[in-house]
Amino acid sequence: MSSPYCDFQIFFRGEWRDIHVYEARRPSGVRLFLFSGDFLDAETVYGPWDQLFSKVFTYSLAVPPFFNALLEKEGKKPEVFHCNDWHSVLCGNLVKRYFRIPVVYTIHRICRQKIEVDALSREGFSDILDNKYIKNDLFDLELFGADYCDALNTVSFSYLNEEWDSFFGNFAGKVTHIWNGIDDSFWNPDFLENPGLPREERRKRLLAQIGMEDGWLNFYVGRLDAEQKGVDHLLEAVGLILGGCEENAGWSGGDLRFVILGSGDPKLAERIAELERQFPSNIKGIIGYVKREVTREYYASADICVIPSNFEPFGLVQLEAMCLGSIPLGTRVGGIKDTVLDLREWGQQGTGYLVPPRNGPALAEGMADLARLLRKNPEFVDKIRRNGRPHVMTNFSWKKTGQRYLALYQDRAPMRIPFTRLRERSSEGP
Repeated sequence: MSSPYCDFQIFFRGEWRDIHVYEARRPSGVRLFLFSGDFLDAETVYGPWDQLFSKVFTYSLAVPPFFNALLEKEGKKPEVFHCNDWHSVLCGNLVKRYFRIPVVYTIHRICRQKIEVDALSREGFSDILDNKYIKNDLFDLELFGADYCDALNTVSFSYLNEEWDSFFGNFAGKVTHIWNGIDDSFWNPDFLENPGLPREERRKRLLAQIGMEDGWLNFYVGRLDAEQKGVDHLLEAVGLILGGCEENAGWSGGDLRFVILGSGDPKLAERIAELERQFPSNIKGIIGYVKREVTREYYASADICVIPSNFEPFGLVQLEAMCLGSIPLGTRVGGIKDTVLDLREWGQQGTGYLVPPRNGPALAEGMADLARLLRKNPEFVDKIRRNGRPHVMTNFSWKKTGQRYLALYQDRAPMRIPFTRLRERSSEGP
């Protein structure tokens, strides 16, 4: 439950607008402040664009007077202001300017987000317009945010390095990485509908619910997207394997089951439908989103969880899969590469399998290799399954992430140094 904390007005688009701030407290003692007002209460979070920018501008103008309310009520201000992604760049700059508070800026994914110079002037932000952030009458929000902040970070070691030359290297001396975390208390096999059932029986029941006979289950969950998520390469790989199961992959003809869960690009959805018509016994597309509890059941039943991303700053699917015993087959990019221990390199300590990105045949070959393992060496596969959850809980819990952020706030986090590199990982993991 939340309670009123303060009310004030901001001048925006030619009129005074009411802002209401509510306070809520978590059982842990963490305080949350919720802003309400024109544009802020829109039901959609990120779109459409005009609505999103109106929300960004309103929130940016509302944060500084809220800090004044904090000072009046409590006589103190925060020690650090933490911005996440380009949406909070403008308010972070205002907080630093008016209250001299150090700013941490986390980029979860570089979006190359820009906004028209005229729009910034019209909305009252003309004082930040510096030519070094302007090109073709567009203002680079991410470049601006990374420049003025006191510490910059992103969400995985590999993503930091993949984007070093194109972006992060411009800010050497204040750049680091902090891996995201996962709520392993939710992605927990104890909370399944039938936690005591053998995995094979859960799989059989789940497939029966969607009209499929039992078989080795490959599972994809996420946005139907070709730019980042690589679903086009996934569908290419599925077509290659289903078009020649025994010859190419070591599957018997009717053994493969593939479930794709998500929504997004209608062209990809149609391609899934085409594959369903071509291979009705083998592939099922569930277009839309379901409750997390349903996704948890799929993770706990699938043999393999496929993550075909072209790039992935961090990614959560591979962690969720490992927590529930589904072996992640992912691309060797960003956070996937950082979190999945390739069984070909780590052997008995492995947690999954990695292949090159943007490569349908390589993805198909990876599925073929895992198919052979599932059939010929089930004991080894079970060991890989069992490795996943403790690996995630040890290295990628939110508690661990919080400890890393605390170090960053206290100016004791290691920085990325351009003239050195890490040696190969030891067998101790990340």
